[in-house]
Amino acid sequence: MPTAHRALIWSRHDFRESSRLVTLLTRESGKLSALAKGAHRLNSPMLGKIDLLNLVDATVSGRPGNLKLLSRLTLLHEHRGLREPKRFLASSYLIELFDPAFPQGRQDPELFDLIEGAIRLIDRCPLPSIPTILAGIELRFLRTLGLLPGLPGCRECGEDGHALFMPKSGAGFLCPKHATGGEGRVREPISRWLATVDATPGKDWARLQSSEVAEESLTVLGNWIARAVEKQPRLRRLAIG
Repeated sequence: MPTAHRALIWSRHDFRESSRLVTLLTRESGKLSALAKGAHRLNSPMLGKIDLLNLVDATVSGRPGNLKLLSRLTLLHEHRGLREPKRFLASSYLIELFDPAFPQGRQDPELFDLIEGAIRLIDRCPLPSIPTILAGIELRFLRTLGLLPGLPGCRECGEDGHALFMPKSGAGFLCPKHATGGEGRVREPISRWLATVDATPGKDWARLQSSEVAEESLTVLGNWIARAVEKQPRLRRLAIG
């Protein structure tokens, strides 16, 4: 029986001469793969709609266990701003970051809402604000997964002060009482900047000023992200700049 889904075009690949294999990221069902027959034909109703991260209403049909057929597609929102190289790179990094959180068939409405809102921000924000916005999205990503430590203080006791240390393994900071001596010292403004971004509504991230502290904080946050996804995302350094 055909089912309709609000979805993001998560990936797409050519299939033979005129068709495409499309992966949809949906709020209710997670990732779904479907064949868009004849999508490359000039008279196809899907022509121009299967662009990366377009928001669509997709009707999918097919038997369980078989490749689904994408039988109808309605374009809800086209993120034209993502055609700009820096925005496209930032959005491609977000796909790389979020993809492991959506194994086939696993749904996570909260993460779906986060990535949908993140793409809208990247689509419209001033270009210089992209690194700060990505930092905000990464913090929300970690929080949604339950992996964000308390900010800005010690992850063990919450003590907030000028002396904080970065654990060699694990996210967060440690105060002198809980540090073992092998950690690296972290400047207090770094933890403050991360806490500020975390506490700021997403619509206001673009207004936060970039600085040397922000650049150092992004490095710290990158370590947390690498630990959370168990690898260093390939596109992060390019997207952050």
